[in-house]
Amino acid sequence: MSKAILGPLSVGILILSLGGCALFQSGLRINHLNLTLNELKYRAKTALPLGVGHISKNDREFQSKFFAVKGGHVVPSDHARVRFYGKIIILGSERPYDLSVQVYRQRLVNDGGRLVYSDDGTDLRIAKWLRHRIQVELAKRREDINIIDDFRVF
Repeated sequence: MSKAILGPLSVGILILSLGGCALFQSGLRINHLNLTLNELKYRAKTALPLGVGHISKNDREFQSKFFAVKGGHVVPSDHARVRFYGKIIILGSERPYDLSVQVYRQRLVNDGGRLVYSDDGTDLRIAKWLRHRIQVELAKRREDINIIDDFRVF
């Protein structure tokens, strides 16, 4: 390889290694949240349509149950031709945290005589609705909050 190719290639590898996975996070963002990690987890779970369907091993990614939108309302996706699921990811290692909000669309397709759901991109309109729903949850004061648990002397 020539030096002309190695230079840009090494710069690209450096950017990818420094940026990590956060470089590839897509979707809508809610930035600079100065809440505890536990509070953010609680709010994310509460905001998901129809509740939590899956939580990642690192307890930072929350996926909703599958849902459909009918008449402007979120309903269970029982055999719907098009269904959605929301995903909320908590980004950052310490305060302030950021949230990534994404809604994925799946369509029912015929796969050799079987009906299966196939990924069909994202839905920005519903993602904006979910982001607003999270912002409303973040604005609420948790009733069972223990101020002593959230205060660190050292």
